[in-house]
Amino acid sequence: MNKQERNEAQWAKWTDQVLTQLPAHSAPATLAPRIRAAVARLQVLPWHRRPWLQWPTTFKCLSLAVVGATSTAVSYWVLPHAPVVPSASAVVPGYEPAVTIVGAFSTLSHGLFQALAHSGTGTMAVVLGTIGVFWCMSLGLGTACWRLSIREN
Repeated sequence: MNKQERNEAQWAKWTDQVLTQLPAHSAPATLAPRIRAAVARLQVLPWHRRPWLQWPTTFKCLSLAVVGATSTAVSYWVLPHAPVVPSASAVVPGYEPAVTIVGAFSTLSHGLFQALAHSGTGTMAVVLGTIGVFWCMSLGLGTACWRLSIREN
C-alpha cells in the first residue's frame, strides 16, 4: 500500500467515524404537504409553462424544427449578406480591441458558414443536432434557474 492509498484509507476511516457520530435528522412535518402542493401546481400548468422535457413530443419536435430552421436561415441568408459595420474606433477612440475581436469572429463565422455550405447533409444534420442539444441544455438550465428564483422559502 503506497502513501496515497494509506492517506485515503485514513481519510475514509475518519470521515466514517465523524459521520456516524452525527445525530439522525428527520424531515420537517410540513415537507410532504409542500411537495404535494408543488406537484399539484405543476400538473395544472398548461404545456407551454412546464419545463421543456415535459412538453408533448409533437411540440418538442416542432420547437427543434423551428430552431433548426431559424439557425439555418440565419447561417445561409442573413449572416453572409450582412453589411459591413463601420469601425467603432472611428467613432469612439479606444475600441480597437473590440473591432479586432468582431473582425476575427466575422472571419471565423464566414469560414464556418462556407465550410457548412460545401459539406454534405450528414454534416449539416450533425451540426443542427448539436445546436438542438445545446439549445435544449440552455433551456433546461434556464428553467432550473427560473424555478430556483421563484421558489418559496
